[in-house]
Order: sequence, then C-alpha cells, then structure tokens
Amino acid sequence: MAGFSLDWVPNEANRIATTPTSDVYRGKNQYGQSQVLKCLTEVGRIDERNGAAYLRWRSGKGCVRVIDCNDEQLLLEDAGTHSLYQFTKSDGDYAAMMAVARVIADLHSRVPDVPEALKPLPVHVKALLEKETKYLNSTETDLINLAKQQCRHLLNTSPAPVPLHGDLHHENLYLSDRGWIAIDPKGLIGDPAYEIANLFCNPRDQLELMASRERILQLGTIFSKALNHPVDRLFGWAFVHAMLSVCWRDEDGLDDPRSKYRANSIEVAEALMKLQSR
Repeated sequence: MAGFSLDWVPNEANRIATTPTSDVYRGKNQYGQSQVLKCLTEVGRIDERNGAAYLRWRSGKGCVRVIDCNDEQLLLEDAGTHSLYQFTKSDGDYAAMMAVARVIADLHSRVPDVPEALKPLPVHVKALLEKETKYLNSTETDLINLAKQQCRHLLNTSPAPVPLHGDLHHENLYLSDRGWIAIDPKGLIGDPAYEIANLFCNPRDQLELMASRERILQLGTIFSKALNHPVDRLFGWAFVHAMLSVCWRDEDGLDDPRSKYRANSIEVAEALMKLQSR
C-alpha cells in the first residue's frame, strides 16, 4: 500500500481481494472509519481508467463514493459485505431485481459534465464483432453470427447515448449504510438498454434460474419499466452480451477460473434466442 498518503491504521488493513486488475484492502482511517483501497496493477491502470472516471463523476449517486485517487490507487467508501448475491439467496430473485431497478434509477439520474474518459459501447463489444468462428462448432458459429448481426442493428438504432455502469451483476451491488450501491463500473457510454444485459447471465452459478423462460420474461417486465425501453431491445442486448461473454472467455483461455461459465452463457443465449423468435 506504499505510495499513497493516507492516514490509515496499518495493523487494521486487510487484503480482501486480488484480481488481475487490482489488490483490494479494507482498513480504517485515523477516525475509525472503514474504507476500501484498490491498488491497481499495470493492467488495472488501463482497464479501470474508464470506471474510475465514472465513479468520480457520479460522486456517490447510485454507486460507491471515491474519497481520493491517483493513477495507481483508488480510496473508496466501504460498500459493506452484503452483496446482491447473498440477498438473492435470502430474499429471492424478484426482490433482488427490484433492488437493482432502484439502483439504476439513481445511476441514470442526470448529473452534469459527463466525463470524456468513458468507453464507447461499440468499442466495448469489439471482441464479439471481430470474433473468428473457424474453431467453433456449428451451433456456436450460428450464435456468434446472429449476435454480430443483432449487435450491429442495435448499435445502428441506438437512442442518444448515456453514461453506463456497464457491469451490473450480483457481485457488484452491495447493501451499504446508504442503501444499495454499485461498485466496479466499466464506465461506458451508449444505449441505456445495455445497462442490464449482464443481469440475464447472473447469478452465474445458477444456470437453471438464468435460462428459465419465466425469469427472462420477468426481467424484461421489470426493466422495461425501469428503463422505459422495449422488452425486445433489452432481450437483444442480453443475447449480444451473453455471446460477448463467450468471446471474452475464449480470450482468457481455459486456464482462467471464469472459463467454466462459458457454457452457461451459451445456454442463456439460446434461451433468449428462442424468446426473440417466438
């Protein structure tokens, strides 16, 4: 944690996570307040640049508040330890999705001076649009090609772009002292209908729930009202994102722990495709 001039109590700082982009610590400042410090890796200084700009711009509205930052570290308020994943287990999927809808209302509330350092959605989906299919089986090839076609259509018919968190899922939403807030944004700008795309592929270890026709329809109903967008557009982006996730897993390689979720993303994509073709 060297290199950041913070008044932390050293013996009360604990590492709580290590990812390819950061080492994350929870500790207390000199006043006994719990805070979280993200020390960015070389990869993280690039990958988390857009998200950091988004957090600073939101200034705590709907998401975790940045207390201080530099090019290598982010000091954040402590979002707590009760995630949406845990809340789903105790209170059910419907209650969890209604909580997300309230967070989105905060995240999409107007704040002036949108930062320039947000990633355009067409850049974010580049891995899908440039995906080679020669090593895929016929089913995966068909899904990728359909996702490319749908992605281009959605991009070409997008409404006015808005800033997006870009990575809302069950392990990026926490019940803090201020209520439900989001952490770890991608920091995108684009079609607001993309905001909830990742929720269709989560909780990622509950395939039966994710691929359920009833659950997909329920998400469409909840978030078409929350975002005021047609259900078909939400389903379209969800399908695109599911196949984008497959492309990312292929880039990560089979050794990456997240590769086991590749098959789940394909099943969710197939379930969404069936609903769209009805």
